[in-house]
Amino acid sequence: MQNKETKVPFCKALNVASMISKLALSAPFNITLYHGKGTVDGVDGDHIMVAPAYIVTRDEVDYIVRKLVWAVDTYFSRLASEVELAFENRMLY
Repeated sequence: MQNKETKVPFCKALNVASMISKLALSAPFNITLYHGKGTVDGVDGDHIMVAPAYIVTRDEVDYIVRKLVWAVDTYFSRLASEVELAFENRMLY
């Protein structure tokens, strides 16, 4: 969610869930996530699902959650850096 107070979702053009899912597949995360769109109104709203096997252990759930949080944090850190860089480049011209 772009804004937790107003519950405004991310712009669908950003493909947030898809990009996080793609990032999570790569090293060092190496996890599979299921992503989707349209959660809010059929158009906007991203979501990610985690679907481990029914025999998953508590330690495995903890591992998956740590990797998921790390991937999400990494995605938004990179996005923030890109926005900051774009803003700085714009200010130079």
